[in-house]
Amino acid sequence: MTRWIGAVGVVGAATVLAGCGAGPDAGARVATAVVDTIAGVERWLYPGDGGAKLAWTVDTVARIGGALVEDDAYQFNGVTRTGVAADRAGHLYVLDAMGKRVLKYDSEGRHLATFGRAGGGPGELGMPVGLGIGPGDSIWVTDFGNRRYTIYPSEGGEARSFPFDDARGFPGPALEWRGGAMIQDFRELRLGPGPRDESESEPPRPILRLGATGDVLDTLWVSRPPRSDVVQSGDANRRVVVRMQRAFEPALHWAAFSDGSIAVSDTADYILRLIGADGRVLRRIDRDLPAREATEADRERERERVRKRLQSGGGIRITFNSGGGGGAGAPPAPSSLLEAQLAAMTFAPVVPRITGLRVDPLDRLWVGVSLETPGETERIDIFDREGRLVGQLTGHPLPDAFLDASTAVLIDQDELEVQQLVIYRIREDGGAER
Repeated sequence: MTRWIGAVGVVGAATVLAGCGAGPDAGARVATAVVDTIAGVERWLYPGDGGAKLAWTVDTVARIGGALVEDDAYQFNGVTRTGVAADRAGHLYVLDAMGKRVLKYDSEGRHLATFGRAGGGPGELGMPVGLGIGPGDSIWVTDFGNRRYTIYPSEGGEARSFPFDDARGFPGPALEWRGGAMIQDFRELRLGPGPRDESESEPPRPILRLGATGDVLDTLWVSRPPRSDVVQSGDANRRVVVRMQRAFEPALHWAAFSDGSIAVSDTADYILRLIGADGRVLRRIDRDLPAREATEADRERERERVRKRLQSGGGIRITFNSGGGGGAGAPPAPSSLLEAQLAAMTFAPVVPRITGLRVDPLDRLWVGVSLETPGETERIDIFDREGRLVGQLTGHPLPDAFLDASTAVLIDQDELEVQQLVIYRIREDGGAER
């Protein structure tokens, strides 16, 4: 059974028939892209909507964790998308950032092993932020606290580590091993208490291919982040200096294919770039869905979201400076600090369309799309490896990781807002599991 049929037409269009078979509604299942060239790169421009409406369903396999679970092997906190990964056998690895450890589960959610503990010694973790599965199913952890990578053998044994290269900057939390290399983005390392000059632009963020000891093999992409705002508040003795990006600025999203090539999104508009393992841009994929103008309702919703995040312990980089004539000023009260941060928020004029990128084990690219609510995935567009549109999926969150071709993982919460992981199977074509 063929899932799509596609070709690049000689008259400047790429046509994709998504789905199986034909029928009275077959025309509604065709998405046609206009093909042109921008800055020497071929672009496939699809309409903002259209293509196959994928009637996929999901079946929950297991829920891991939650407030009612007493077993320490099923408790975790601070798990993020960059802290879940799978090996070739479909085992799930979870970075428990608060517990300073990695938990291993099978595809049914049963605990198999635990790696690491808090500390700075061999095999210990200080502030782990992301993990990836490397050669031989080795477990790679990016540890900001100890400024190093720590690598655990998945079947047990002595851990090893090597330090970050400070000249390269701090690695981002996302880490993937694909095509025989480690892929990671980096940001410039900034030390010291004060903000930079307000006129200074943000340093670029390269995405690099690295060898097993951190040596750079290729630069795949260089993203140019928007400049952060520096906002001050307080009185003569106490001043709060807040450095923060404007809300709704586009994030850097990337995901790696099996051969080490990547897909990247770092603009507010719906623009994807497919980049080879040598850093060459192979193709640009657009949908005619420009970034939406931000409304006051959007801005108020974002303020409330930030309020909840700050109250729960998340935050924005802040420094306290004493004013003149009165000695060192004490930090403001937490409530004052919270209000100062909220008052300091600034906003980009438009809301980005893309909320995230994932690549599944079939090398299909899953693109989270925001339609009405900033940051919310309200539609998933799925493309094949070449950029042909397979179809659109609604009513489903963007998976946080894939265990195999038909099993995915989602970070969730129970009724008491305690983290859980949901393992679920995806069934395509009216319930037929792929």
